[in-house]
Amino acid sequence: MAAERGLPFRAISRGTAPDATVPSRVTEGLKRDGLRLPEGFTPTALSGTDMAQAIRIVSFDVILPTMQDSSRFVRWDGLPVFNDGYDAANRAIMSMVESLIRELHDAGKAKPKGQ
Repeated sequence: MAAERGLPFRAISRGTAPDATVPSRVTEGLKRDGLRLPEGFTPTALSGTDMAQAIRIVSFDVILPTMQDSSRFVRWDGLPVFNDGYDAANRAIMSMVESLIRELHDAGKAKPKGQ
């Protein structure tokens, strides 16, 4: 979605206690949406390197360790969970993603060239 708007961002998925595999209800929902997980994808734990390299860190109902630059943290708490149904969770997350992309787009327009 960011690339469609000409933004140089990509999202990666990490977890504080990731499952060993992506639940089938999620992979099936992604397929219905025309998306596929990369071949061999395995849920991965969030690392210090991930946090250090991120432009934004979005957490879902989890308090992450603080960093010096807490402005990079965004908490999306109270959204529907995939266990309660893919469609409701996906709609809620996509709405939040749209807002985040608008924020990143607007922030990029506000910066002077070269920064």
